[in-house]
Amino acid sequence: MAYKAYLIRQYEHTHENSFFRKFSTQLRKIYKDVDGINVLIGNISCNGHQIDALFIANGKIIVIDFKNYGGKLTFSENNPWSIVSENELVFVQGGGGIRNPYQQVNAYRRSLIQFLSNKKNDFLEPNHENFNLGHINGLVLFHQPITIDQKEIPEKILKYFKVVDINNCFSTIADCTSINLTLRDNEIEKILIALDIREENLYDEAQELANPTMSESNPNEVDRLELVRKILANEQANSELEKLLLYYQTLINLERAKEPTITDEHSFHLDWKTITDIVRINIEDSPDFHQKFQQNEQHQFPKNLFVGINILFNSQTLPLLYSVIPNRDILSHTNIEIPIKDFGLYPKPLEERNYPDELIEELTSALNQQTTLSAKFKILEKYLSDTVQLVENLTLAFSEENPYTSQLLSEFKHISKEGLIKQDSFLYRFLTKKPIDNQIETIDESKFIQITPLNSSQKEAVKCSFNQPLTVITGPPGTGKTQVVLNILANAILHNKKVLVASKNNRAVDNVKERLSEKLNDPNFCLRFGSRNEVRDKTKPIIQSYINQIHNKTLEDNTEKLSKIQNSIEKAELNISNTLSKLEKTKILTNDICKIQNELNEKQTEYTAWDKVEHEAIFVFNKHSVESLDKQRTEIINSKNYIRNKYSGLRKIFFNLFSKKKYAFALVNLFELFPLDLKDLAKSKGIYPEMYQLKNGAIIINEYDKIANFIESGIRLKEQLSKFKQEINALNNHLKNSQNELQEIQSIETELRNSIKQSQEIIEKSGVPLVNELIHKKLRESKAADLNKYKEYIPENIPWKKEEIPEFIEATKKFLEVFNIASITSLSIKSAFPLAEDLFDMVVIDEASQCDIASAIPLILRSKQLVVIGDPMQLKHISKVQPYEEKYIIKTLKLNKNLRLDYINKSLYDYCFNLSILSRSDSIFLKEHFRCHPQIIGYSNYAFYGPKMGQELDIKTDPHNYMLEPKGIFWINCEGMHNKQKNINQLEKEKAIDLSLKLAAKHPNITIGITTPFKDQAKEFNEAIPLAHKERIKADTVHSFQGDEKDIMIISLVISHNSPKYKSEWINKKVPYLLNVAVSRAKNTLYIIGNANYCRTLPKDSPLGLLVKYVDEINPIIEKK
Repeated sequence: MAYKAYLIRQYEHTHENSFFRKFSTQLRKIYKDVDGINVLIGNISCNGHQIDALFIANGKIIVIDFKNYGGKLTFSENNPWSIVSENELVFVQGGGGIRNPYQQVNAYRRSLIQFLSNKKNDFLEPNHENFNLGHINGLVLFHQPITIDQKEIPEKILKYFKVVDINNCFSTIADCTSINLTLRDNEIEKILIALDIREENLYDEAQELANPTMSESNPNEVDRLELVRKILANEQANSELEKLLLYYQTLINLERAKEPTITDEHSFHLDWKTITDIVRINIEDSPDFHQKFQQNEQHQFPKNLFVGINILFNSQTLPLLYSVIPNRDILSHTNIEIPIKDFGLYPKPLEERNYPDELIEELTSALNQQTTLSAKFKILEKYLSDTVQLVENLTLAFSEENPYTSQLLSEFKHISKEGLIKQDSFLYRFLTKKPIDNQIETIDESKFIQITPLNSSQKEAVKCSFNQPLTVITGPPGTGKTQVVLNILANAILHNKKVLVASKNNRAVDNVKERLSEKLNDPNFCLRFGSRNEVRDKTKPIIQSYINQIHNKTLEDNTEKLSKIQNSIEKAELNISNTLSKLEKTKILTNDICKIQNELNEKQTEYTAWDKVEHEAIFVFNKHSVESLDKQRTEIINSKNYIRNKYSGLRKIFFNLFSKKKYAFALVNLFELFPLDLKDLAKSKGIYPEMYQLKNGAIIINEYDKIANFIESGIRLKEQLSKFKQEINALNNHLKNSQNELQEIQSIETELRNSIKQSQEIIEKSGVPLVNELIHKKLRESKAADLNKYKEYIPENIPWKKEEIPEFIEATKKFLEVFNIASITSLSIKSAFPLAEDLFDMVVIDEASQCDIASAIPLILRSKQLVVIGDPMQLKHISKVQPYEEKYIIKTLKLNKNLRLDYINKSLYDYCFNLSILSRSDSIFLKEHFRCHPQIIGYSNYAFYGPKMGQELDIKTDPHNYMLEPKGIFWINCEGMHNKQKNINQLEKEKAIDLSLKLAAKHPNITIGITTPFKDQAKEFNEAIPLAHKERIKADTVHSFQGDEKDIMIISLVISHNSPKYKSEWINKKVPYLLNVAVSRAKNTLYIIGNANYCRTLPKDSPLGLLVKYVDEINPIIEKK
C-alpha cells in the first residue's frame, strides 16, 4: 500500500480533526499510486512535544504544525508572527508557550532529530551510509490562504523550514526531498515501530470521529474532593472578577491546608492496647509540652495542635498519620479526643523521600476511606510495599499557617471585600485575560542611561519595560538578567519612577540589591524589605540612619556637581543625535542616488524614444531660433487673420472673384521665401501651397493654418528639447551633488562613528555618577518628618482599620517620592506597603518561572506596569494542588472555559507570556550567554533550548578566557549505593567533599559549589564540609542554587542501580528542568559525580540520558568502573 495515515488520538478541536481529514484525503489521492511507503501521522507525541503531523517517505521526513489563520503574514525569527485579515491584526504564537511557529516547529524538529538519532541503529539497515537527520524539514501549514514575502525568511532557515497554506502545501511537500534521507520501506516501518505507531492507529478518512470531549472526574477523584468542598463551603461570587478572585483564594487555601508547618515537637507516650476508635490525650502528662501549650494560648493568634501517630517504616520512626485540632476547639487540657477516622496521611516525610505525587494522592484517598487503625495500616503496607509497625508514642507539636500564606489570604480577602480592582484597570484586564492596553507615560528612547554595559537585546528590554504596560523578558542563565534590572532601577531614579523589584526567590532579590549597592555611594538606598523581623531589625535602622543625616543636615549641596554631569550627558546626547542624523543621511542619500539614477535613466530613455520619432524635425528646427520662428508664425497668423476678415459674409463672393489670386500668390510667395531646410521639412509633412490648389479663400486660410501649426510645432519641439535638456542636466547635477555629499560623509564615517562611540562612553561613564548625585539630591531635599512617619508604621503599626489606612497610604507615597526603588520577597509585601492601587509605577518580578500567579496578584494591584523576567527552561513553581481539584474549583465557580485557567502548570511567566502576545506587546529574548564555559552551557542548548524552545543561546564565552584547569564539563563515575532510608549516596558524598577540598586548597581565590537534587544529600554535604571551608564551599539543593553561580560546581546525582525507578523519573519528568539549572551554575568547570552506567540505562532522550551522552561525547568519563 503506497499511502498510509495514522491518527494517534483525536485533536482537541473539531476544526483540527476536519482539517486533518481534508489534508489526509488529498495526500492519499496524490500518493496512492506512488511507489514505496508514504506515511502521514497525526497528533503524535515525541520527547514531550505534541506534534500536529509527521510525513515520512523515501527522501523526506517532515514535521508539520497546523495553524487556523489566513491573511497577510509577517514572519519573525524571534518574536510572535502577525497576520492581517480583513483589516484586523492578529498575533500568531507557537504552541506550548513557545514564542512563534518557527521556534515551535524548530523545537519539534530538533526533538525528533534527537529521538531518531538515539534509535538510528534500530531502524537503519547495516551499511546505510550518508544518512543525515539534519535534513528533516519543518512546515507551518495554514488552514486558510496566506500571503507572505519569502524574503522575510533568512536563507539559512529556508533550507529546512517552509511556511505554506492549503493551496501550495502539497507541491512543497513534494519538493522537500533529500538524498540524505533515503529510506527503504522496511526502514520506514521500523521508524513507525520506534515511534510506537500501531495498527489500531490507522486512519480512515471516511470514518466519522466523535467530537472530542473532556472526561469527567473519575470516582476516586470525587472521593478526594472533601477538602476542596470544605474550603468552598459558604463562599459566594457573582461577577466574573469575584469568581476569579475566589478561584485564586481557594487555591491558596488549598495549598495552605496541604502543608502544615509544625514546631516544638514532643514525644508523647501512648498505650495502644487501650485505644479502640478514639485517641485520648492528657497534655498535662507531658509537663514540658504542657508548659509551652499554656504559653501558646496566651498569644493573640495561638497555634493549633498537631497530633502525629508515629510509625516505624524503613528503620525510621515517622509521623505518617496526623490530625490537626484547632486551638479554639480544645476545651480541656486533660481530655483531648481525636477519632481514629480523623487521622490522615502526613505527606511531608514521603515528599522528602521523593515518593511520586500520584502515589501520595492515592494513599491519602485510600486512608481517608478507612475508619479503623488496623485498616489504615493495611493500606499503608499495600501502597508503601513494606511492613509498617506502630510505635508506642505520638508526636505532639504546634501547627501553624505559613505566615506568608496567611498574609496573602488576608490581602485577597481585603481586595474582594473593598472592591479594590477597578473596571478596566491593569489588574482587571490581567485577571480576565483581556489585552493590556492601559495608557502609561512613556520615555523617549534617547533619554535612557546605563550603569553597566548592555547589548542590544538588554537595551531593548530596559526601554520596553518603561514604554509598555506589560513586558516579558526571557532570560536564560548567564544572559544578563541582573544587568537589565539594574539599569531599569537606574532609569527609574533618573525619571523619578517608583519601581519595586520582587521575587519569591530570596537569592534573586538579594543579588539585585548587592549588585546595585556596588554601584551606589549610598549602598543602602535601594531598601530591602522582607519578613517583619527583617524590616524591624534591618530595614528600619537603615531608614533611621538616613533620617538622622537629613535632620542633621549633613548632606552637602551637590547642585553644581549634578549640573555638570547633566550638561555633559546632554552635550553627548546632542552630539549623538546630530552625528546619527549625518550617518542616517548616508542611507537617505544612498536611496536618493538610486532613485535619481532611476529617474535619470527613465528620462534619458524617454528622450531617446522622443528623439527617435522627432529627430529630423528637431534637426531642422534646431537651426532656427525661437524668436525667428515666432516672428514667422506671427506674420503668418496676421496674414491669415487679415484674409479671414475679408473672407466673410457676402464678401466671400467678391473675394473669390477679384482678390483670391492676389492672396494666393502672396501665400505661395511667403512659403517660397522660407529657408530651404524648413521648406523641405514642410513639404515632407505635406505642406506645400501651390496656385492651382488655392481655389478659394477657405483653402487659402486653411493653408495658412497648416503653415502656422507647422511653425508652432517647431517652437514646441524646441521647447520640449530644452525641457529635456534642463531636466536631464538637473538630474545629473542632483546625482553628482548627492554622490559628492555621500562620498564626503563616507570619507569621515569612521570619524563620525568614533565620535558617537566617545559620546556613548561619556554617557555610560556618567550613568553611575548621575544616579549617585540624583540620589544625593533626593535625600538632601527630602523631609525627615515624612520619612519618619512612614518608618513608624512598619512593620508592627500597619493599620487594619479602614479609616486609618488612607493616612498610611499617603505616608507611603511621600516616602516613595524619596526612596523610589526597593526590593522585596513577594510574600512579604504586606509587611511594608499598603494595599493600594498604583502605589508603584512599575513592579519587576524576577525568576517569574518560579512564581505562581496567585501570589503575584497583590503585587500587580500596587503597580501601573508589570515586568516579568523568567525562563521557561528553569525550575517551575511547585503546587500541591491536584489537577482534578483545580478542575472542580473551576467547574463549581462556573468560570469561563475560554480563560484556560491552569494554576498548577502555568507559572506567572507562562501566564504573562501568553497575555503579552494577546496584548501585542514586544517581548524580549536575551539570547547572548556570557557566564559558562562553552562546553558547560552547550548541554543546555543540546538538551533544552534547542529541542524544547527551538532557539539556542548564542554562546559569547571564549574557552581561552577561563584560567582554571581543567575547564569544561567532566563526569566522575561513581557507582555508590542509594541509601534505602534517605536520599543519600555515601560514596558520592565522600568523592564530592574530597574533590571540593582539593580544589579549595589548589585555588584559594575561587568559589566552589556542591549541589544535588535531594535535601538529605545536601544536608550530608553541609555536615561534612569542615568549618574552615564553609565560607568557601557552599552546598545546597539545586532548587536553592537557582539564581546563584560558582567558578566550579560539583553535582551529586545520588541515584544508582539500586534506586527505586521513581527517583530517576522524579528528576527526568517531575522536575525536567532541574539539570538545566544545576549545570548552568558553573562558570569554569563542572564535575558530575554519579553512576554513568546507570544513567546510560535511562531513556536516551531524558535529561539524565542526554547528560551522560553529551559528556561522553565531550570528555572521557573519569574513573570508569
